[in-house]
Amino acid sequence: MTTNEMDEFWIATIKGIGLETSTETLALRLVLAAGLGILVGWQRQRSDSGPAGIRTFPLITGSGCLAAMLNSWFPWLAAGGLAAIGILVTVTHYLRQTSPNPDPGITTEMAMLLMYLVGVCLGIGLLQIGVAVGAGVAVLLHAKPQMHRLVHRIGEEDFTAMMRFVLITLVILPVLPNRNLGPYHVLNPFKIWLLVVLIVGISLAGYVTYKIVGAKAGQWLLGILGGLISSTATTVTFARRAKEEPQSLEGAAFVIQTASTVLFLRIGLILLFVSQKLFRHALLPLACLAGLCMIVCIWQWRRAKQISLEGMQHTNPSEIGSALLFAGIFAVILVATAAAREFLGRGGLYVVSALSGLTDVDAITLSTAEMVRQTGLDLALGWRMILVAVAANAVFKYGVTCWWGGRQMALRTGPFFGLQALGAIGLVLSPLAP
Repeated sequence: MTTNEMDEFWIATIKGIGLETSTETLALRLVLAAGLGILVGWQRQRSDSGPAGIRTFPLITGSGCLAAMLNSWFPWLAAGGLAAIGILVTVTHYLRQTSPNPDPGITTEMAMLLMYLVGVCLGIGLLQIGVAVGAGVAVLLHAKPQMHRLVHRIGEEDFTAMMRFVLITLVILPVLPNRNLGPYHVLNPFKIWLLVVLIVGISLAGYVTYKIVGAKAGQWLLGILGGLISSTATTVTFARRAKEEPQSLEGAAFVIQTASTVLFLRIGLILLFVSQKLFRHALLPLACLAGLCMIVCIWQWRRAKQISLEGMQHTNPSEIGSALLFAGIFAVILVATAAAREFLGRGGLYVVSALSGLTDVDAITLSTAEMVRQTGLDLALGWRMILVAVAANAVFKYGVTCWWGGRQMALRTGPFFGLQALGAIGLVLSPLAP
C-alpha cells in the first residue's frame, strides 16, 4: 500500500468512526488523556495511595479515549470498557481488604472509574469537560490535608448552619412561586429568596475563609474578610477589642476602615448579579468613593500593628433565622420604595434609603436594583439612593465606634467615616450622571 493509499485509508476510517478528519485533533485528545492520567497517577503514587500509580492511570484514560473513538465501529465498546474497569476496581478493592494491612478507603478506585470517563469525554470531543474534570480530580486528591483541616475547623454548629444554607438554596427556593404579588406587585417570593441566597452566599464565602485561615492573619485579610461577612459586625467587634486592649487600637481602627471599604466591593458584586445596567452606571461613583477610602486605609495601615483573628467572633451567616429576617427586611424595603416613589417622589426614596442603610446596605442595594429591573427606575437616581444608604451606614458605624470603642477609637475612625459620608453625599448632590 502506497503512502497516499495509507492516508486515504486512515481518512476513510476516521470518517467512518464519525470523528474529525484531522489526525492532529485525534493525537491531541490522546495526549490530553495521557497527560491527565499521568497527573492523577503521579499524585496517587506520591501519596502512596492504592494500587494505581503513574503508569496505570494514563493507561486507564487512554483506554477510555480510544474506546470512545472506536465506539461507532464497535457499539458498546466504551460501556464495556467501563464495566471492565468496574470489575477491576472491585477485585482490587477486595484484595486490598483481605491483605495483612487492609485499607478501607476507596478514593483511588473511584478516581480510576472517573478518569476512564474523562478519557471517554476526550475521545468524543468534549475537551473542556474532560480537562476540567481531570484537573479537578488531581486537585481534589492533592488537597486532602487541607480539606481534612477544614473539616476539623468547622464545628458541629457551623456545619449544621451550612446544611441549612443548602436547605434554603436547593429545597426552599425551587418551590416558591415565581410571580409578582402583594402591594404594588413588587413582591416576587422566588426572586426575593434568590437574592437572599446571593447575600448569604457572599457572606458565607467570607466566613468559611475566616475559619480556614485560623487565628493568624494580617490586617488586610482581617478587613477584607470582615467586609465580606459584615462590615457592621466587624466594626462592633474591633471597636470593643480596642477598648479592652488599648495596644490594638491602631490595628483595630485599620480593620474597621478596611471592612467599610470592602463594602463597595460587596455592593458592586450585588449589582453585577442583579442589574448590569445599574452596575455600569454606579461603577464610577462607587470607584471614586472606594479610592478615597482606600487612601485613608493605607495611611492608617502605616500606623497599625499586626493583630490576629484571636477573639474575633462572627456568627455563621447561613443561619436560617438570619436569612428569614433579611428576606422580611428586603420585602418591606421593596414595598416602602415603591410607595415612596409613587407618593413622595425623590425625597421619599432618599428617606427610605437613609433609614434602611443605617444598619445594612445590602437590602436597599438589592431593592434598588430590583426596582431598576422591574419598574424602570431612573439609573442615576438608583445609584444615588445607594450612596445615600452608604452615607447613613457610615454615620451609624461611627456612632458604634464612639459607643463601643471610646474616645481614642472615635478620633482614629472619625476622618474615615466623615470622608465616606460626606463623599457619598457630595456625589449624590453632584451633577455626575454616567
